Amino acid sequence: MTAKDVIVRWSETVSNSTIKAYLFDLRSCWDWAKDKYHLEGLNPWRDRIGRIKVQPREHDIPISIAEFQAIIATFKFHRTYTFYAEFVIFVSHTACRFGEAAELRWKHLDAGFSKTWIQAAISSGHVNKKGTKTEKFRAVVLSDTVKSMLLERYERVKPQPDDRVFPAVKGGSMNDQYFRARVWKPILSIYNIDYTRPYNIRHSATSHAHQKKGADLAALAEQTGHSKRVLIDTYLHGTDRECLFVDFGEPEE
Repeated sequence: MTAKDVIVRWSETVSNSTIKAYLFDLRSCWDWAKDKYHLEGLNPWRDRIGRIKVQPREHDIPISIAEFQAIIATFKFHRTYTFYAEFVIFVSHTACRFGEAAELRWKHLDAGFSKTWIQAAISSGHVNKKGTKTEKFRAVVLSDTVKSMLLERYERVKPQPDDRVFPAVKGGSMNDQYFRARVWKPILSIYNIDYTRPYNIRHSATSHAHQKKGADLAALAEQTGHSKRVLIDTYLHGTDRECLFVDFGEPEE
């Protein structure tokens, strides 16, 4: 039975999002077995991942620009959550994954804070031994807002090159589950914004970059760490919430 046959069989009983999760696990298992047992041939699961299209769930509708502005302003000025404001600014302006931003070190930034190299990630306290989720390093060009924020943070913190840019409150690495439950969810409730996962910051920032700023797809794929196909199928969602179509109900005069 081929990989394609397996996917067809799965599609009879589970959703595309579940199939995609299976494929990520199988790809990792195959890569591990290939290194350990010297398997020959290409990973049969790797090229199948991008072919599975997952429709965005309702709570993954892109965060609007107005909502982003309200969320960031709340982080900045709320006494309880202001510690996380600069982290949220960075993630929302770079479309980095939570774990990539949480493991970012000062040595990964250039001298002028105009560019950063994403080459590591952390999840639930464990550093990814292969670097990022896709096992590829990438460079991200930073906006003036992020450059200014990082410069001010650097002057305030006086860090060492190997220090994390965004450590947890008590030091160490930030925990994604804690952030989601104890920080992100309360912030959304303050403005009565429907709950959406923190990961949707990445989806939304990517969608706005393409649809509002007209970012080139090839460059956007490079700086978000995806192939163009995966970027289009999984990450680029519509941001306009008005009707986009012509109303043919009234005759023209």
